[in-house]
Amino acid sequence: MRNRPVVSTAKVRGLIKKNGIGYVDATRRNYPSIAQGVSVWQLCSTVNFKVYGDSEAKQEEIYQKFVAVLAVEGLTVKKISDTFEIVSA
Repeated sequence: MRNRPVVSTAKVRGLIKKNGIGYVDATRRNYPSIAQGVSVWQLCSTVNFKVYGDSEAKQEEIYQKFVAVLAVEGLTVKKISDTFEIVSA
């Protein structure tokens, strides 16, 4: 039996768009000065994300908004270095 992530990256991207949070795609990740929002990717059975913003305050604002959206869906996050893993609450 394969391990499956608690949520799909497609659903997370949908939540980001639905709630007006910026989505950072693979191209923008390479240019942090224009990256504003959340980047999401799947690694094996985990879904991870990183927050981008032009200042620490902006990154914290985006992070808090995104975590609140995940909480409504019954999800929480676990910090891993400078990225986060989405886990079930």
